[in-house]
Amino acid sequence: MLDFVFHHVGVVTSDMEASITFYQELGYVSSQKYKDDYQQAIIVLLDKPNDPPTVELIQPMNINSPAAGWIKRINVGAYHTCYEVSNIDKTIDLLKNKKIARVSPICPAVAFNMRNVAFLWGRQCGLIEILEKKIMDKI
Repeated sequence: MLDFVFHHVGVVTSDMEASITFYQELGYVSSQKYKDDYQQAIIVLLDKPNDPPTVELIQPMNINSPAAGWIKRINVGAYHTCYEVSNIDKTIDLLKNKKIARVSPICPAVAFNMRNVAFLWGRQCGLIEILEKKIMDKI
């Protein structure tokens, strides 16, 4: 059994300011903007007090961003679901056995205190992100 804990939903957007305003009008509070050179994207995290989940807004910085293709197709919308895991390498191996393929290398997540992340794709789940728990969470 995998130790997946739902963490956030990623929403790709071509207009970060309009998306931030929309979520703020729903009661969400936005973080600072993070420039994520690994994902070639601008990231903003939005939380609503006492009302999970977190919404992660993703705006591609250029056509090299993994999210850029989604912008061409949908302009704005759900992009991925993210799950927190204890051991990212073990989880990737377990998901591989379920025919869910890694589509990005493991890299640090700028908006999540440089914790390791990886993206995977499966016909049964779409695009998922796995985020390794903080070191102190593992103890």
